[in-house]
Parts: sequence; C-alpha cells; structure tokens
Amino acid sequence: MEDKVRLELRPDSYYVETPEGAYVLSHAGSLSFTGRSIYPLIDRLAPYLNGRHTLDELTADLSLERREMVENLLLTLRDRGVVREVGDVASAEDGHNGDGSGLYDHEIRFLGYFRHSPSAALQAYQDTTTVVLGSGPLLVATAAAAVRSGLRRVRVLVTTACATDLALLAKETKRARRDPEQEIVHRLLDGTEIDADSFMPLLDDAGLVVHASDGIMAEGTRLIERLTAATGTRLVQAGLIDGEAWITPMTIGQASWTSARLRLVARGYQGREETTAKFTRTAAAVTAGRLVQGVFTSFTGVNIEAPHQLTEIDVRTFRSAAHTVVPHPFTRAAVPRTAEEFLHKVTALDTGARMAPELFSRQATACTGDRLGVVGDPAEHDFVQTPLHVCETAVSDPVGLLRAAPPPAAIGAGLDFETARHSAVMKALATYGSLMVDPRLLDCAWDEDDPGRAIDLLRTTTTPATTWAYRIVDGHVHRVDARLAFPALAGMAPPVGVAAAYSWREAVMAGMVHHCLHLTVTEIQASPRPFPRIDVNDADLDHVADRYRSMLTAIGGDVDLYDVTGSLGLPVVIGYRAGRAAACAAGESMAAALRAVLEQILLHYQSHQNRQFRYAPPPAPGLPARLRGATTRLPTDRSFDVESLADVMERRGLHPVAIPLDHDSEVHALMPYMVQVVMADAPRD
Repeated sequence: MEDKVRLELRPDSYYVETPEGAYVLSHAGSLSFTGRSIYPLIDRLAPYLNGRHTLDELTADLSLERREMVENLLLTLRDRGVVREVGDVASAEDGHNGDGSGLYDHEIRFLGYFRHSPSAALQAYQDTTTVVLGSGPLLVATAAAAVRSGLRRVRVLVTTACATDLALLAKETKRARRDPEQEIVHRLLDGTEIDADSFMPLLDDAGLVVHASDGIMAEGTRLIERLTAATGTRLVQAGLIDGEAWITPMTIGQASWTSARLRLVARGYQGREETTAKFTRTAAAVTAGRLVQGVFTSFTGVNIEAPHQLTEIDVRTFRSAAHTVVPHPFTRAAVPRTAEEFLHKVTALDTGARMAPELFSRQATACTGDRLGVVGDPAEHDFVQTPLHVCETAVSDPVGLLRAAPPPAAIGAGLDFETARHSAVMKALATYGSLMVDPRLLDCAWDEDDPGRAIDLLRTTTTPATTWAYRIVDGHVHRVDARLAFPALAGMAPPVGVAAAYSWREAVMAGMVHHCLHLTVTEIQASPRPFPRIDVNDADLDHVADRYRSMLTAIGGDVDLYDVTGSLGLPVVIGYRAGRAAACAAGESMAAALRAVLEQILLHYQSHQNRQFRYAPPPAPGLPARLRGATTRLPTDRSFDVESLADVMERRGLHPVAIPLDHDSEVHALMPYMVQVVMADAPRD
C-alpha cells in the first residue's frame, strides 16, 4: 500500500464473531478467519476504516509484532474486496456531480462502493459521445435508457431494418432526460446511408456505439463491427436471434454478434430473418435495461466483462443465461501460409509437450456449450451407464458443409465418467476440425474475399484449390487437393483419418491406424486361408483391457476374437459375441487393438441389451464360415511407431500425409493436436 492511500471498510461489508474467529461477508464473497483475537481486532479497526486514515497512521503506535498482524489482516481484507483504498480524497467528499446539483448522487454512491473517485468515473462516462443505432421497440427503449443513465451527448440513428415509432422515440428520450446539459439528436437513415463511406461520418467523435434493434441484419452488423474496430470505438449490440434477446459485451474490435450468429447457425439455427420476431415493449425495456446497465458498469470499471461472453434473455420469462462464444474464424483476417510457415507449424506441433488430461479438460470447457459452443456440452442423456460409462457430444457445422444432413455427434466410452467425457469431447473436436474449412487459407484459383461465398464455390465447382500437407515418412511439404484434405467438401462424412489426441504423434498415429483398418477390411474376403483365433484368456492385456475382459466374463456369452491382420502387418482384430460380429478394431500394437475391440464388444452388448443403438459401435464386418479358423493362438507382439508404420505404408504404395486441423485458430490454441491423415499421390521427383 502507498503511504498516502487511505483505507475504507466498504459499507456493504459485514462481519460477525464465530466460535473459530470471525466471518466476513462482502459483495465479493465470504471470508473466514480463525483465531480468538481476530474478531476483536477487526471490531476495533472498523471505526477508523472510514477513508481518512492511512495504514501508517493506523499502526503508528503498535509494537512490531502487532503492526505486522494488523498489516497482514488489512492486506487480506483489501485483496478480498472488504477494505478499499480511496486515495487522498475520501469518498464522502466526492458526493456531487461537480456542480453541487446532486443530480447523480445515486450513481455516485453506487460507484463509490467500487471506485476511488466515483465522480471522475461517472464524468468520463457522461462525457462520452454515444451513438445509439437500430430500429424497432428495442431501439426506443435503449435510447431512453442511455439518456436516463446520464450520457450527455446521445446521437440516435434510426435504420429501416424494421418499423420504428418515431413519435414514441422522441417522447421517451425527452422523458428520460435528467440534466439540462444533455444533448439528444435523432436522425432517420435511409438505405443509401448504410455503407462504409456514408456511415463513417455518422460515427465521428463517438466513443461508444450501441447497436440495438429488433431486426439486426447480418450485413449491417458486420459493417458496424468493421468500422468500430477500425476506429477503436467501443461497441455493444443487442437484438433477437432465434426468438431470444441477446446482448454482447462492450468490446473494442470484437465481432461478438457475428460470431454468436454464425455459431448458432452452426448448431442448427436456421438463420431466418430476425425481423419475423418482435420485442414487446416490456421485453424491450427489460433488455434495454440490462444492456445499458452492462455498459455503465463496464465503462466505469465496476464490472470487467468477459470479452466473449454474451447474455441470452428469454423474452417471455425474462430469465437470463450467460454463454461464452469462441470467435468464429470468418470474423478474423486470414491469409495462406508459405511452405516454410507450414513446416514451422508442424515442427512446433511435433515437438510440443504432451497435453495432460487435466489441462485438456480445462481448455475444452471453453469450446463446449449447447447454444454457442463449438461442440455441445458432454451429456449422458438417459444412456445406461453399465458396464461402460457412455457420453455423447454434439458437433457444430461451422461453415455449413453438411447442409441438410443431421448434425454429427461423437460418442465416448470408458471405465469412468471422466474417460468417457474426455473421449467424446476429443472426438467431437476432431470432427469439428474436419468441418472447419477457411477458404482464405487455401491456394484457390478464384479471387473471392467473402469466405461464405468461397465455400459455396468449393462445394459446387471443380475449380482447383490446394493446401499444404506434411509427408509423414520424410517430413517434406507439398500441396494436396483441398477436397482430399477436407473430405466433407465433397460430401464425405465422417471422413477416414480424422483424429485428435493428447500429442501430435498420437493423433497422427491414430489417423494412420484408421486408414490401415479400412484397407485391411477390404482385404478380408480375398484371404486364401482362415484367420486364427486369439486366446484372449491367456493374452497379455493392459489394465484397461483386463477390466474389459473381466466384464465380458461376468456378462457371459462366448467371445471369439480373430486376428485379421492384413498385408500392412498392423494388428487388426474382429470380435464376435454370442455368435454375432460385434466389433472390429486396429491398433499400433496387438495390445492396443485388443483393448479397442474389447471395448467395442462391451459397447455393442450394452447398446443392444438396452436398445440404445445411438451409442452402438460401427457395424463390424462379418467373417464367412470358411475364414473363421479353428486354430487358437496367442497374439503376436508386433508394434509400430509413426515412422515405421509410415514406412510400411509407403512400401505398399500408400503415401500418408498429415494436415493439421487448425483453420479455427482459437480452437487450435486450446486443442492443438487435431489432424487429418490422407493418402496422397506419389511424390514427384
């Protein structure tokens, strides 16, 4: 604490004696102290914590030991928001609006709970030239609320997005005036004024733009976001999306509204024009009140809003909920990488630290949400949770590649909830990455700045478009067709070779194993001899697979495993239970393949036993009787790493390449190890 800083016990703080010591309650939460001397000490200090005494003055006559105790106590109370520093001038002397009128005493008293100089904070807010822009009942209510909050220069711009009662607007803003110094200007905009050249002068000298409208149109919103970002002007927006009111935080340079709308569309919102829904006057007043209150508290420093957190208000019940939105890539600038930049990226991924499951859990939370999330919240629904825990996570379609197809979902399973949830979210993020294509990062033959229109060109034409890929066997970089790198562009979903893992090498291995599994399955019918059985009872399993084996034994029913490893030599196993093909899995080792196939057999049993086919594993290829061998043997202990498997595939004429799924840089920063492995053409000499 500085020498001249004076200390004040916040008037909304309360303290009581407890058997253990003392309990303190403030706006920031509760705080408990232990020790018999704590409560008497707080009680003796309280009358002097009035904003008129410094720490040195409070401890001047104390012994060194007592002084340290008081200092530590006051520092703790300050850090927890119970005691505040008020500077040279006590807040009690800061009680008027500078002219002694007392017009804004209520606001100053409120700000005095949080700010050292509440009058200065209020004056900075009041002196900010504010543009209130929009149409409909929400504009009327917001303009009135802005004037009522004390803003002195308010410029109301009425757009034609939907009908606005201009007489009511004039009446409400006039009635909201509290101060003769307030200047309110109304202007009706015609359609020709909603472009960058004509609109920019309307924002002249504005420090804050409030965009509030019953009909917020996508193009107009993007223009306002671009112009305010270019001028460094604060922006907050509110309107209707999907029949609910949404309010963005006050930010500079963040396209929060456009991101929210794109994320909602990606989660299934049909994108109908918001003008089909209307605010009632009551709903408009409630939304406007929340909007302007948020602006006031954020501007004056009372509340620091999360930059990507939007508020949703039910316009019927007025219940609200906060939602975090990950900025959509289409709201950010993007340019293609050079070969050197791409290689640097892959090298950084390859040498990056393995992500701990706990870190993944924390970071993945930022991507989940059932309204604006990149993927949905992991949910168990009514799924039976035995013998395996099962979880489902919905996947958004960020750029509309799936069109009318049902949204995909990822299933995770495991021995506990955490494993099932991690698995589901990781698979969901990988699928999302395969669907997130930013055409601005591709090398395309056309000149199209709008990424949405460029996506349509990629889908509906054969115009060449390429992206960089990393050849796994030798680390060389070369270009591949974008439709090969992102199979969803050609309508192929779910694609083969999409994977996510806790490290880059694990993800690349999983992608290659997926391809090898598909190739091996195509070879099965041509096998000249029966496939041997695997003696699962004597197999050396890891602890997870051993649990699976015990569960299957307890369930009952014959389990037969067949080693169908093909020409690539990568272990592949088909599993039967009770005479039915139930599972087919591959792994970088036989132990990994056995663990995967036993999990699938359990999941097959669980889903069919409970008639919950939503989480059933993919159908397994059946073996004709002639290929089901009678000979039982222990599985061979062969394993691969990334390099050895890539080498085997190359010798078979396959050329695996890896493409990081990083077109959404925000998601990639949270979960970097997502990859699409594809089989490319033979490299040219």
